[in-house]
Amino acid sequence: CTGSSIVKYAPFTSSVDIGFWHQFTKKKLEEYKLNVDPVEITGSYVNNQDSNLAPRLSVLYNTFDRAVPAAAGARRDDGRFPCPGLLLHTNTAEEFRACNRKQLLSTSAAHSIWQHMVSGEAVTHPQILSTFILHLFADLKKYHYCYWFAFPAFISHTETLLAPE
Repeated sequence: CTGSSIVKYAPFTSSVDIGFWHQFTKKKLEEYKLNVDPVEITGSYVNNQDSNLAPRLSVLYNTFDRAVPAAAGARRDDGRFPCPGLLLHTNTAEEFRACNRKQLLSTSAAHSIWQHMVSGEAVTHPQILSTFILHLFADLKKYHYCYWFAFPAFISHTETLLAPE
């Protein structure tokens, strides 16, 4: 196609703000305790970085506030775009290490994205296609945190072209 550009996809890198660890520790001690049910959270990213830098998704002190704007492409007041996520936390380091992350991605995360695409919800709320999983274990006595980010996405095996305007 003449005049078309190849669309390139770049995976997120992760950034955890110290305020997130403070909020998580407080919630773990006062609210979650031994409960390890998944928690819906909201990360954010900016879309104005140098094209040579990988886009960075951040979890900040306000990550536990689930106010994700519903409008497509809606930006927060600070210029960041919200990104819905799922926090999976464990009570022991052994549980953290034993998690089958490949299965987690291929079953629950991929299935969720696919359902949003099939239902048409992704057309009206495209931000749900940019989701993430944060799996973590926190040793709250020593303030040691082990974590793993996942950014599930479908990969096209053919080139995607941007149509000329």
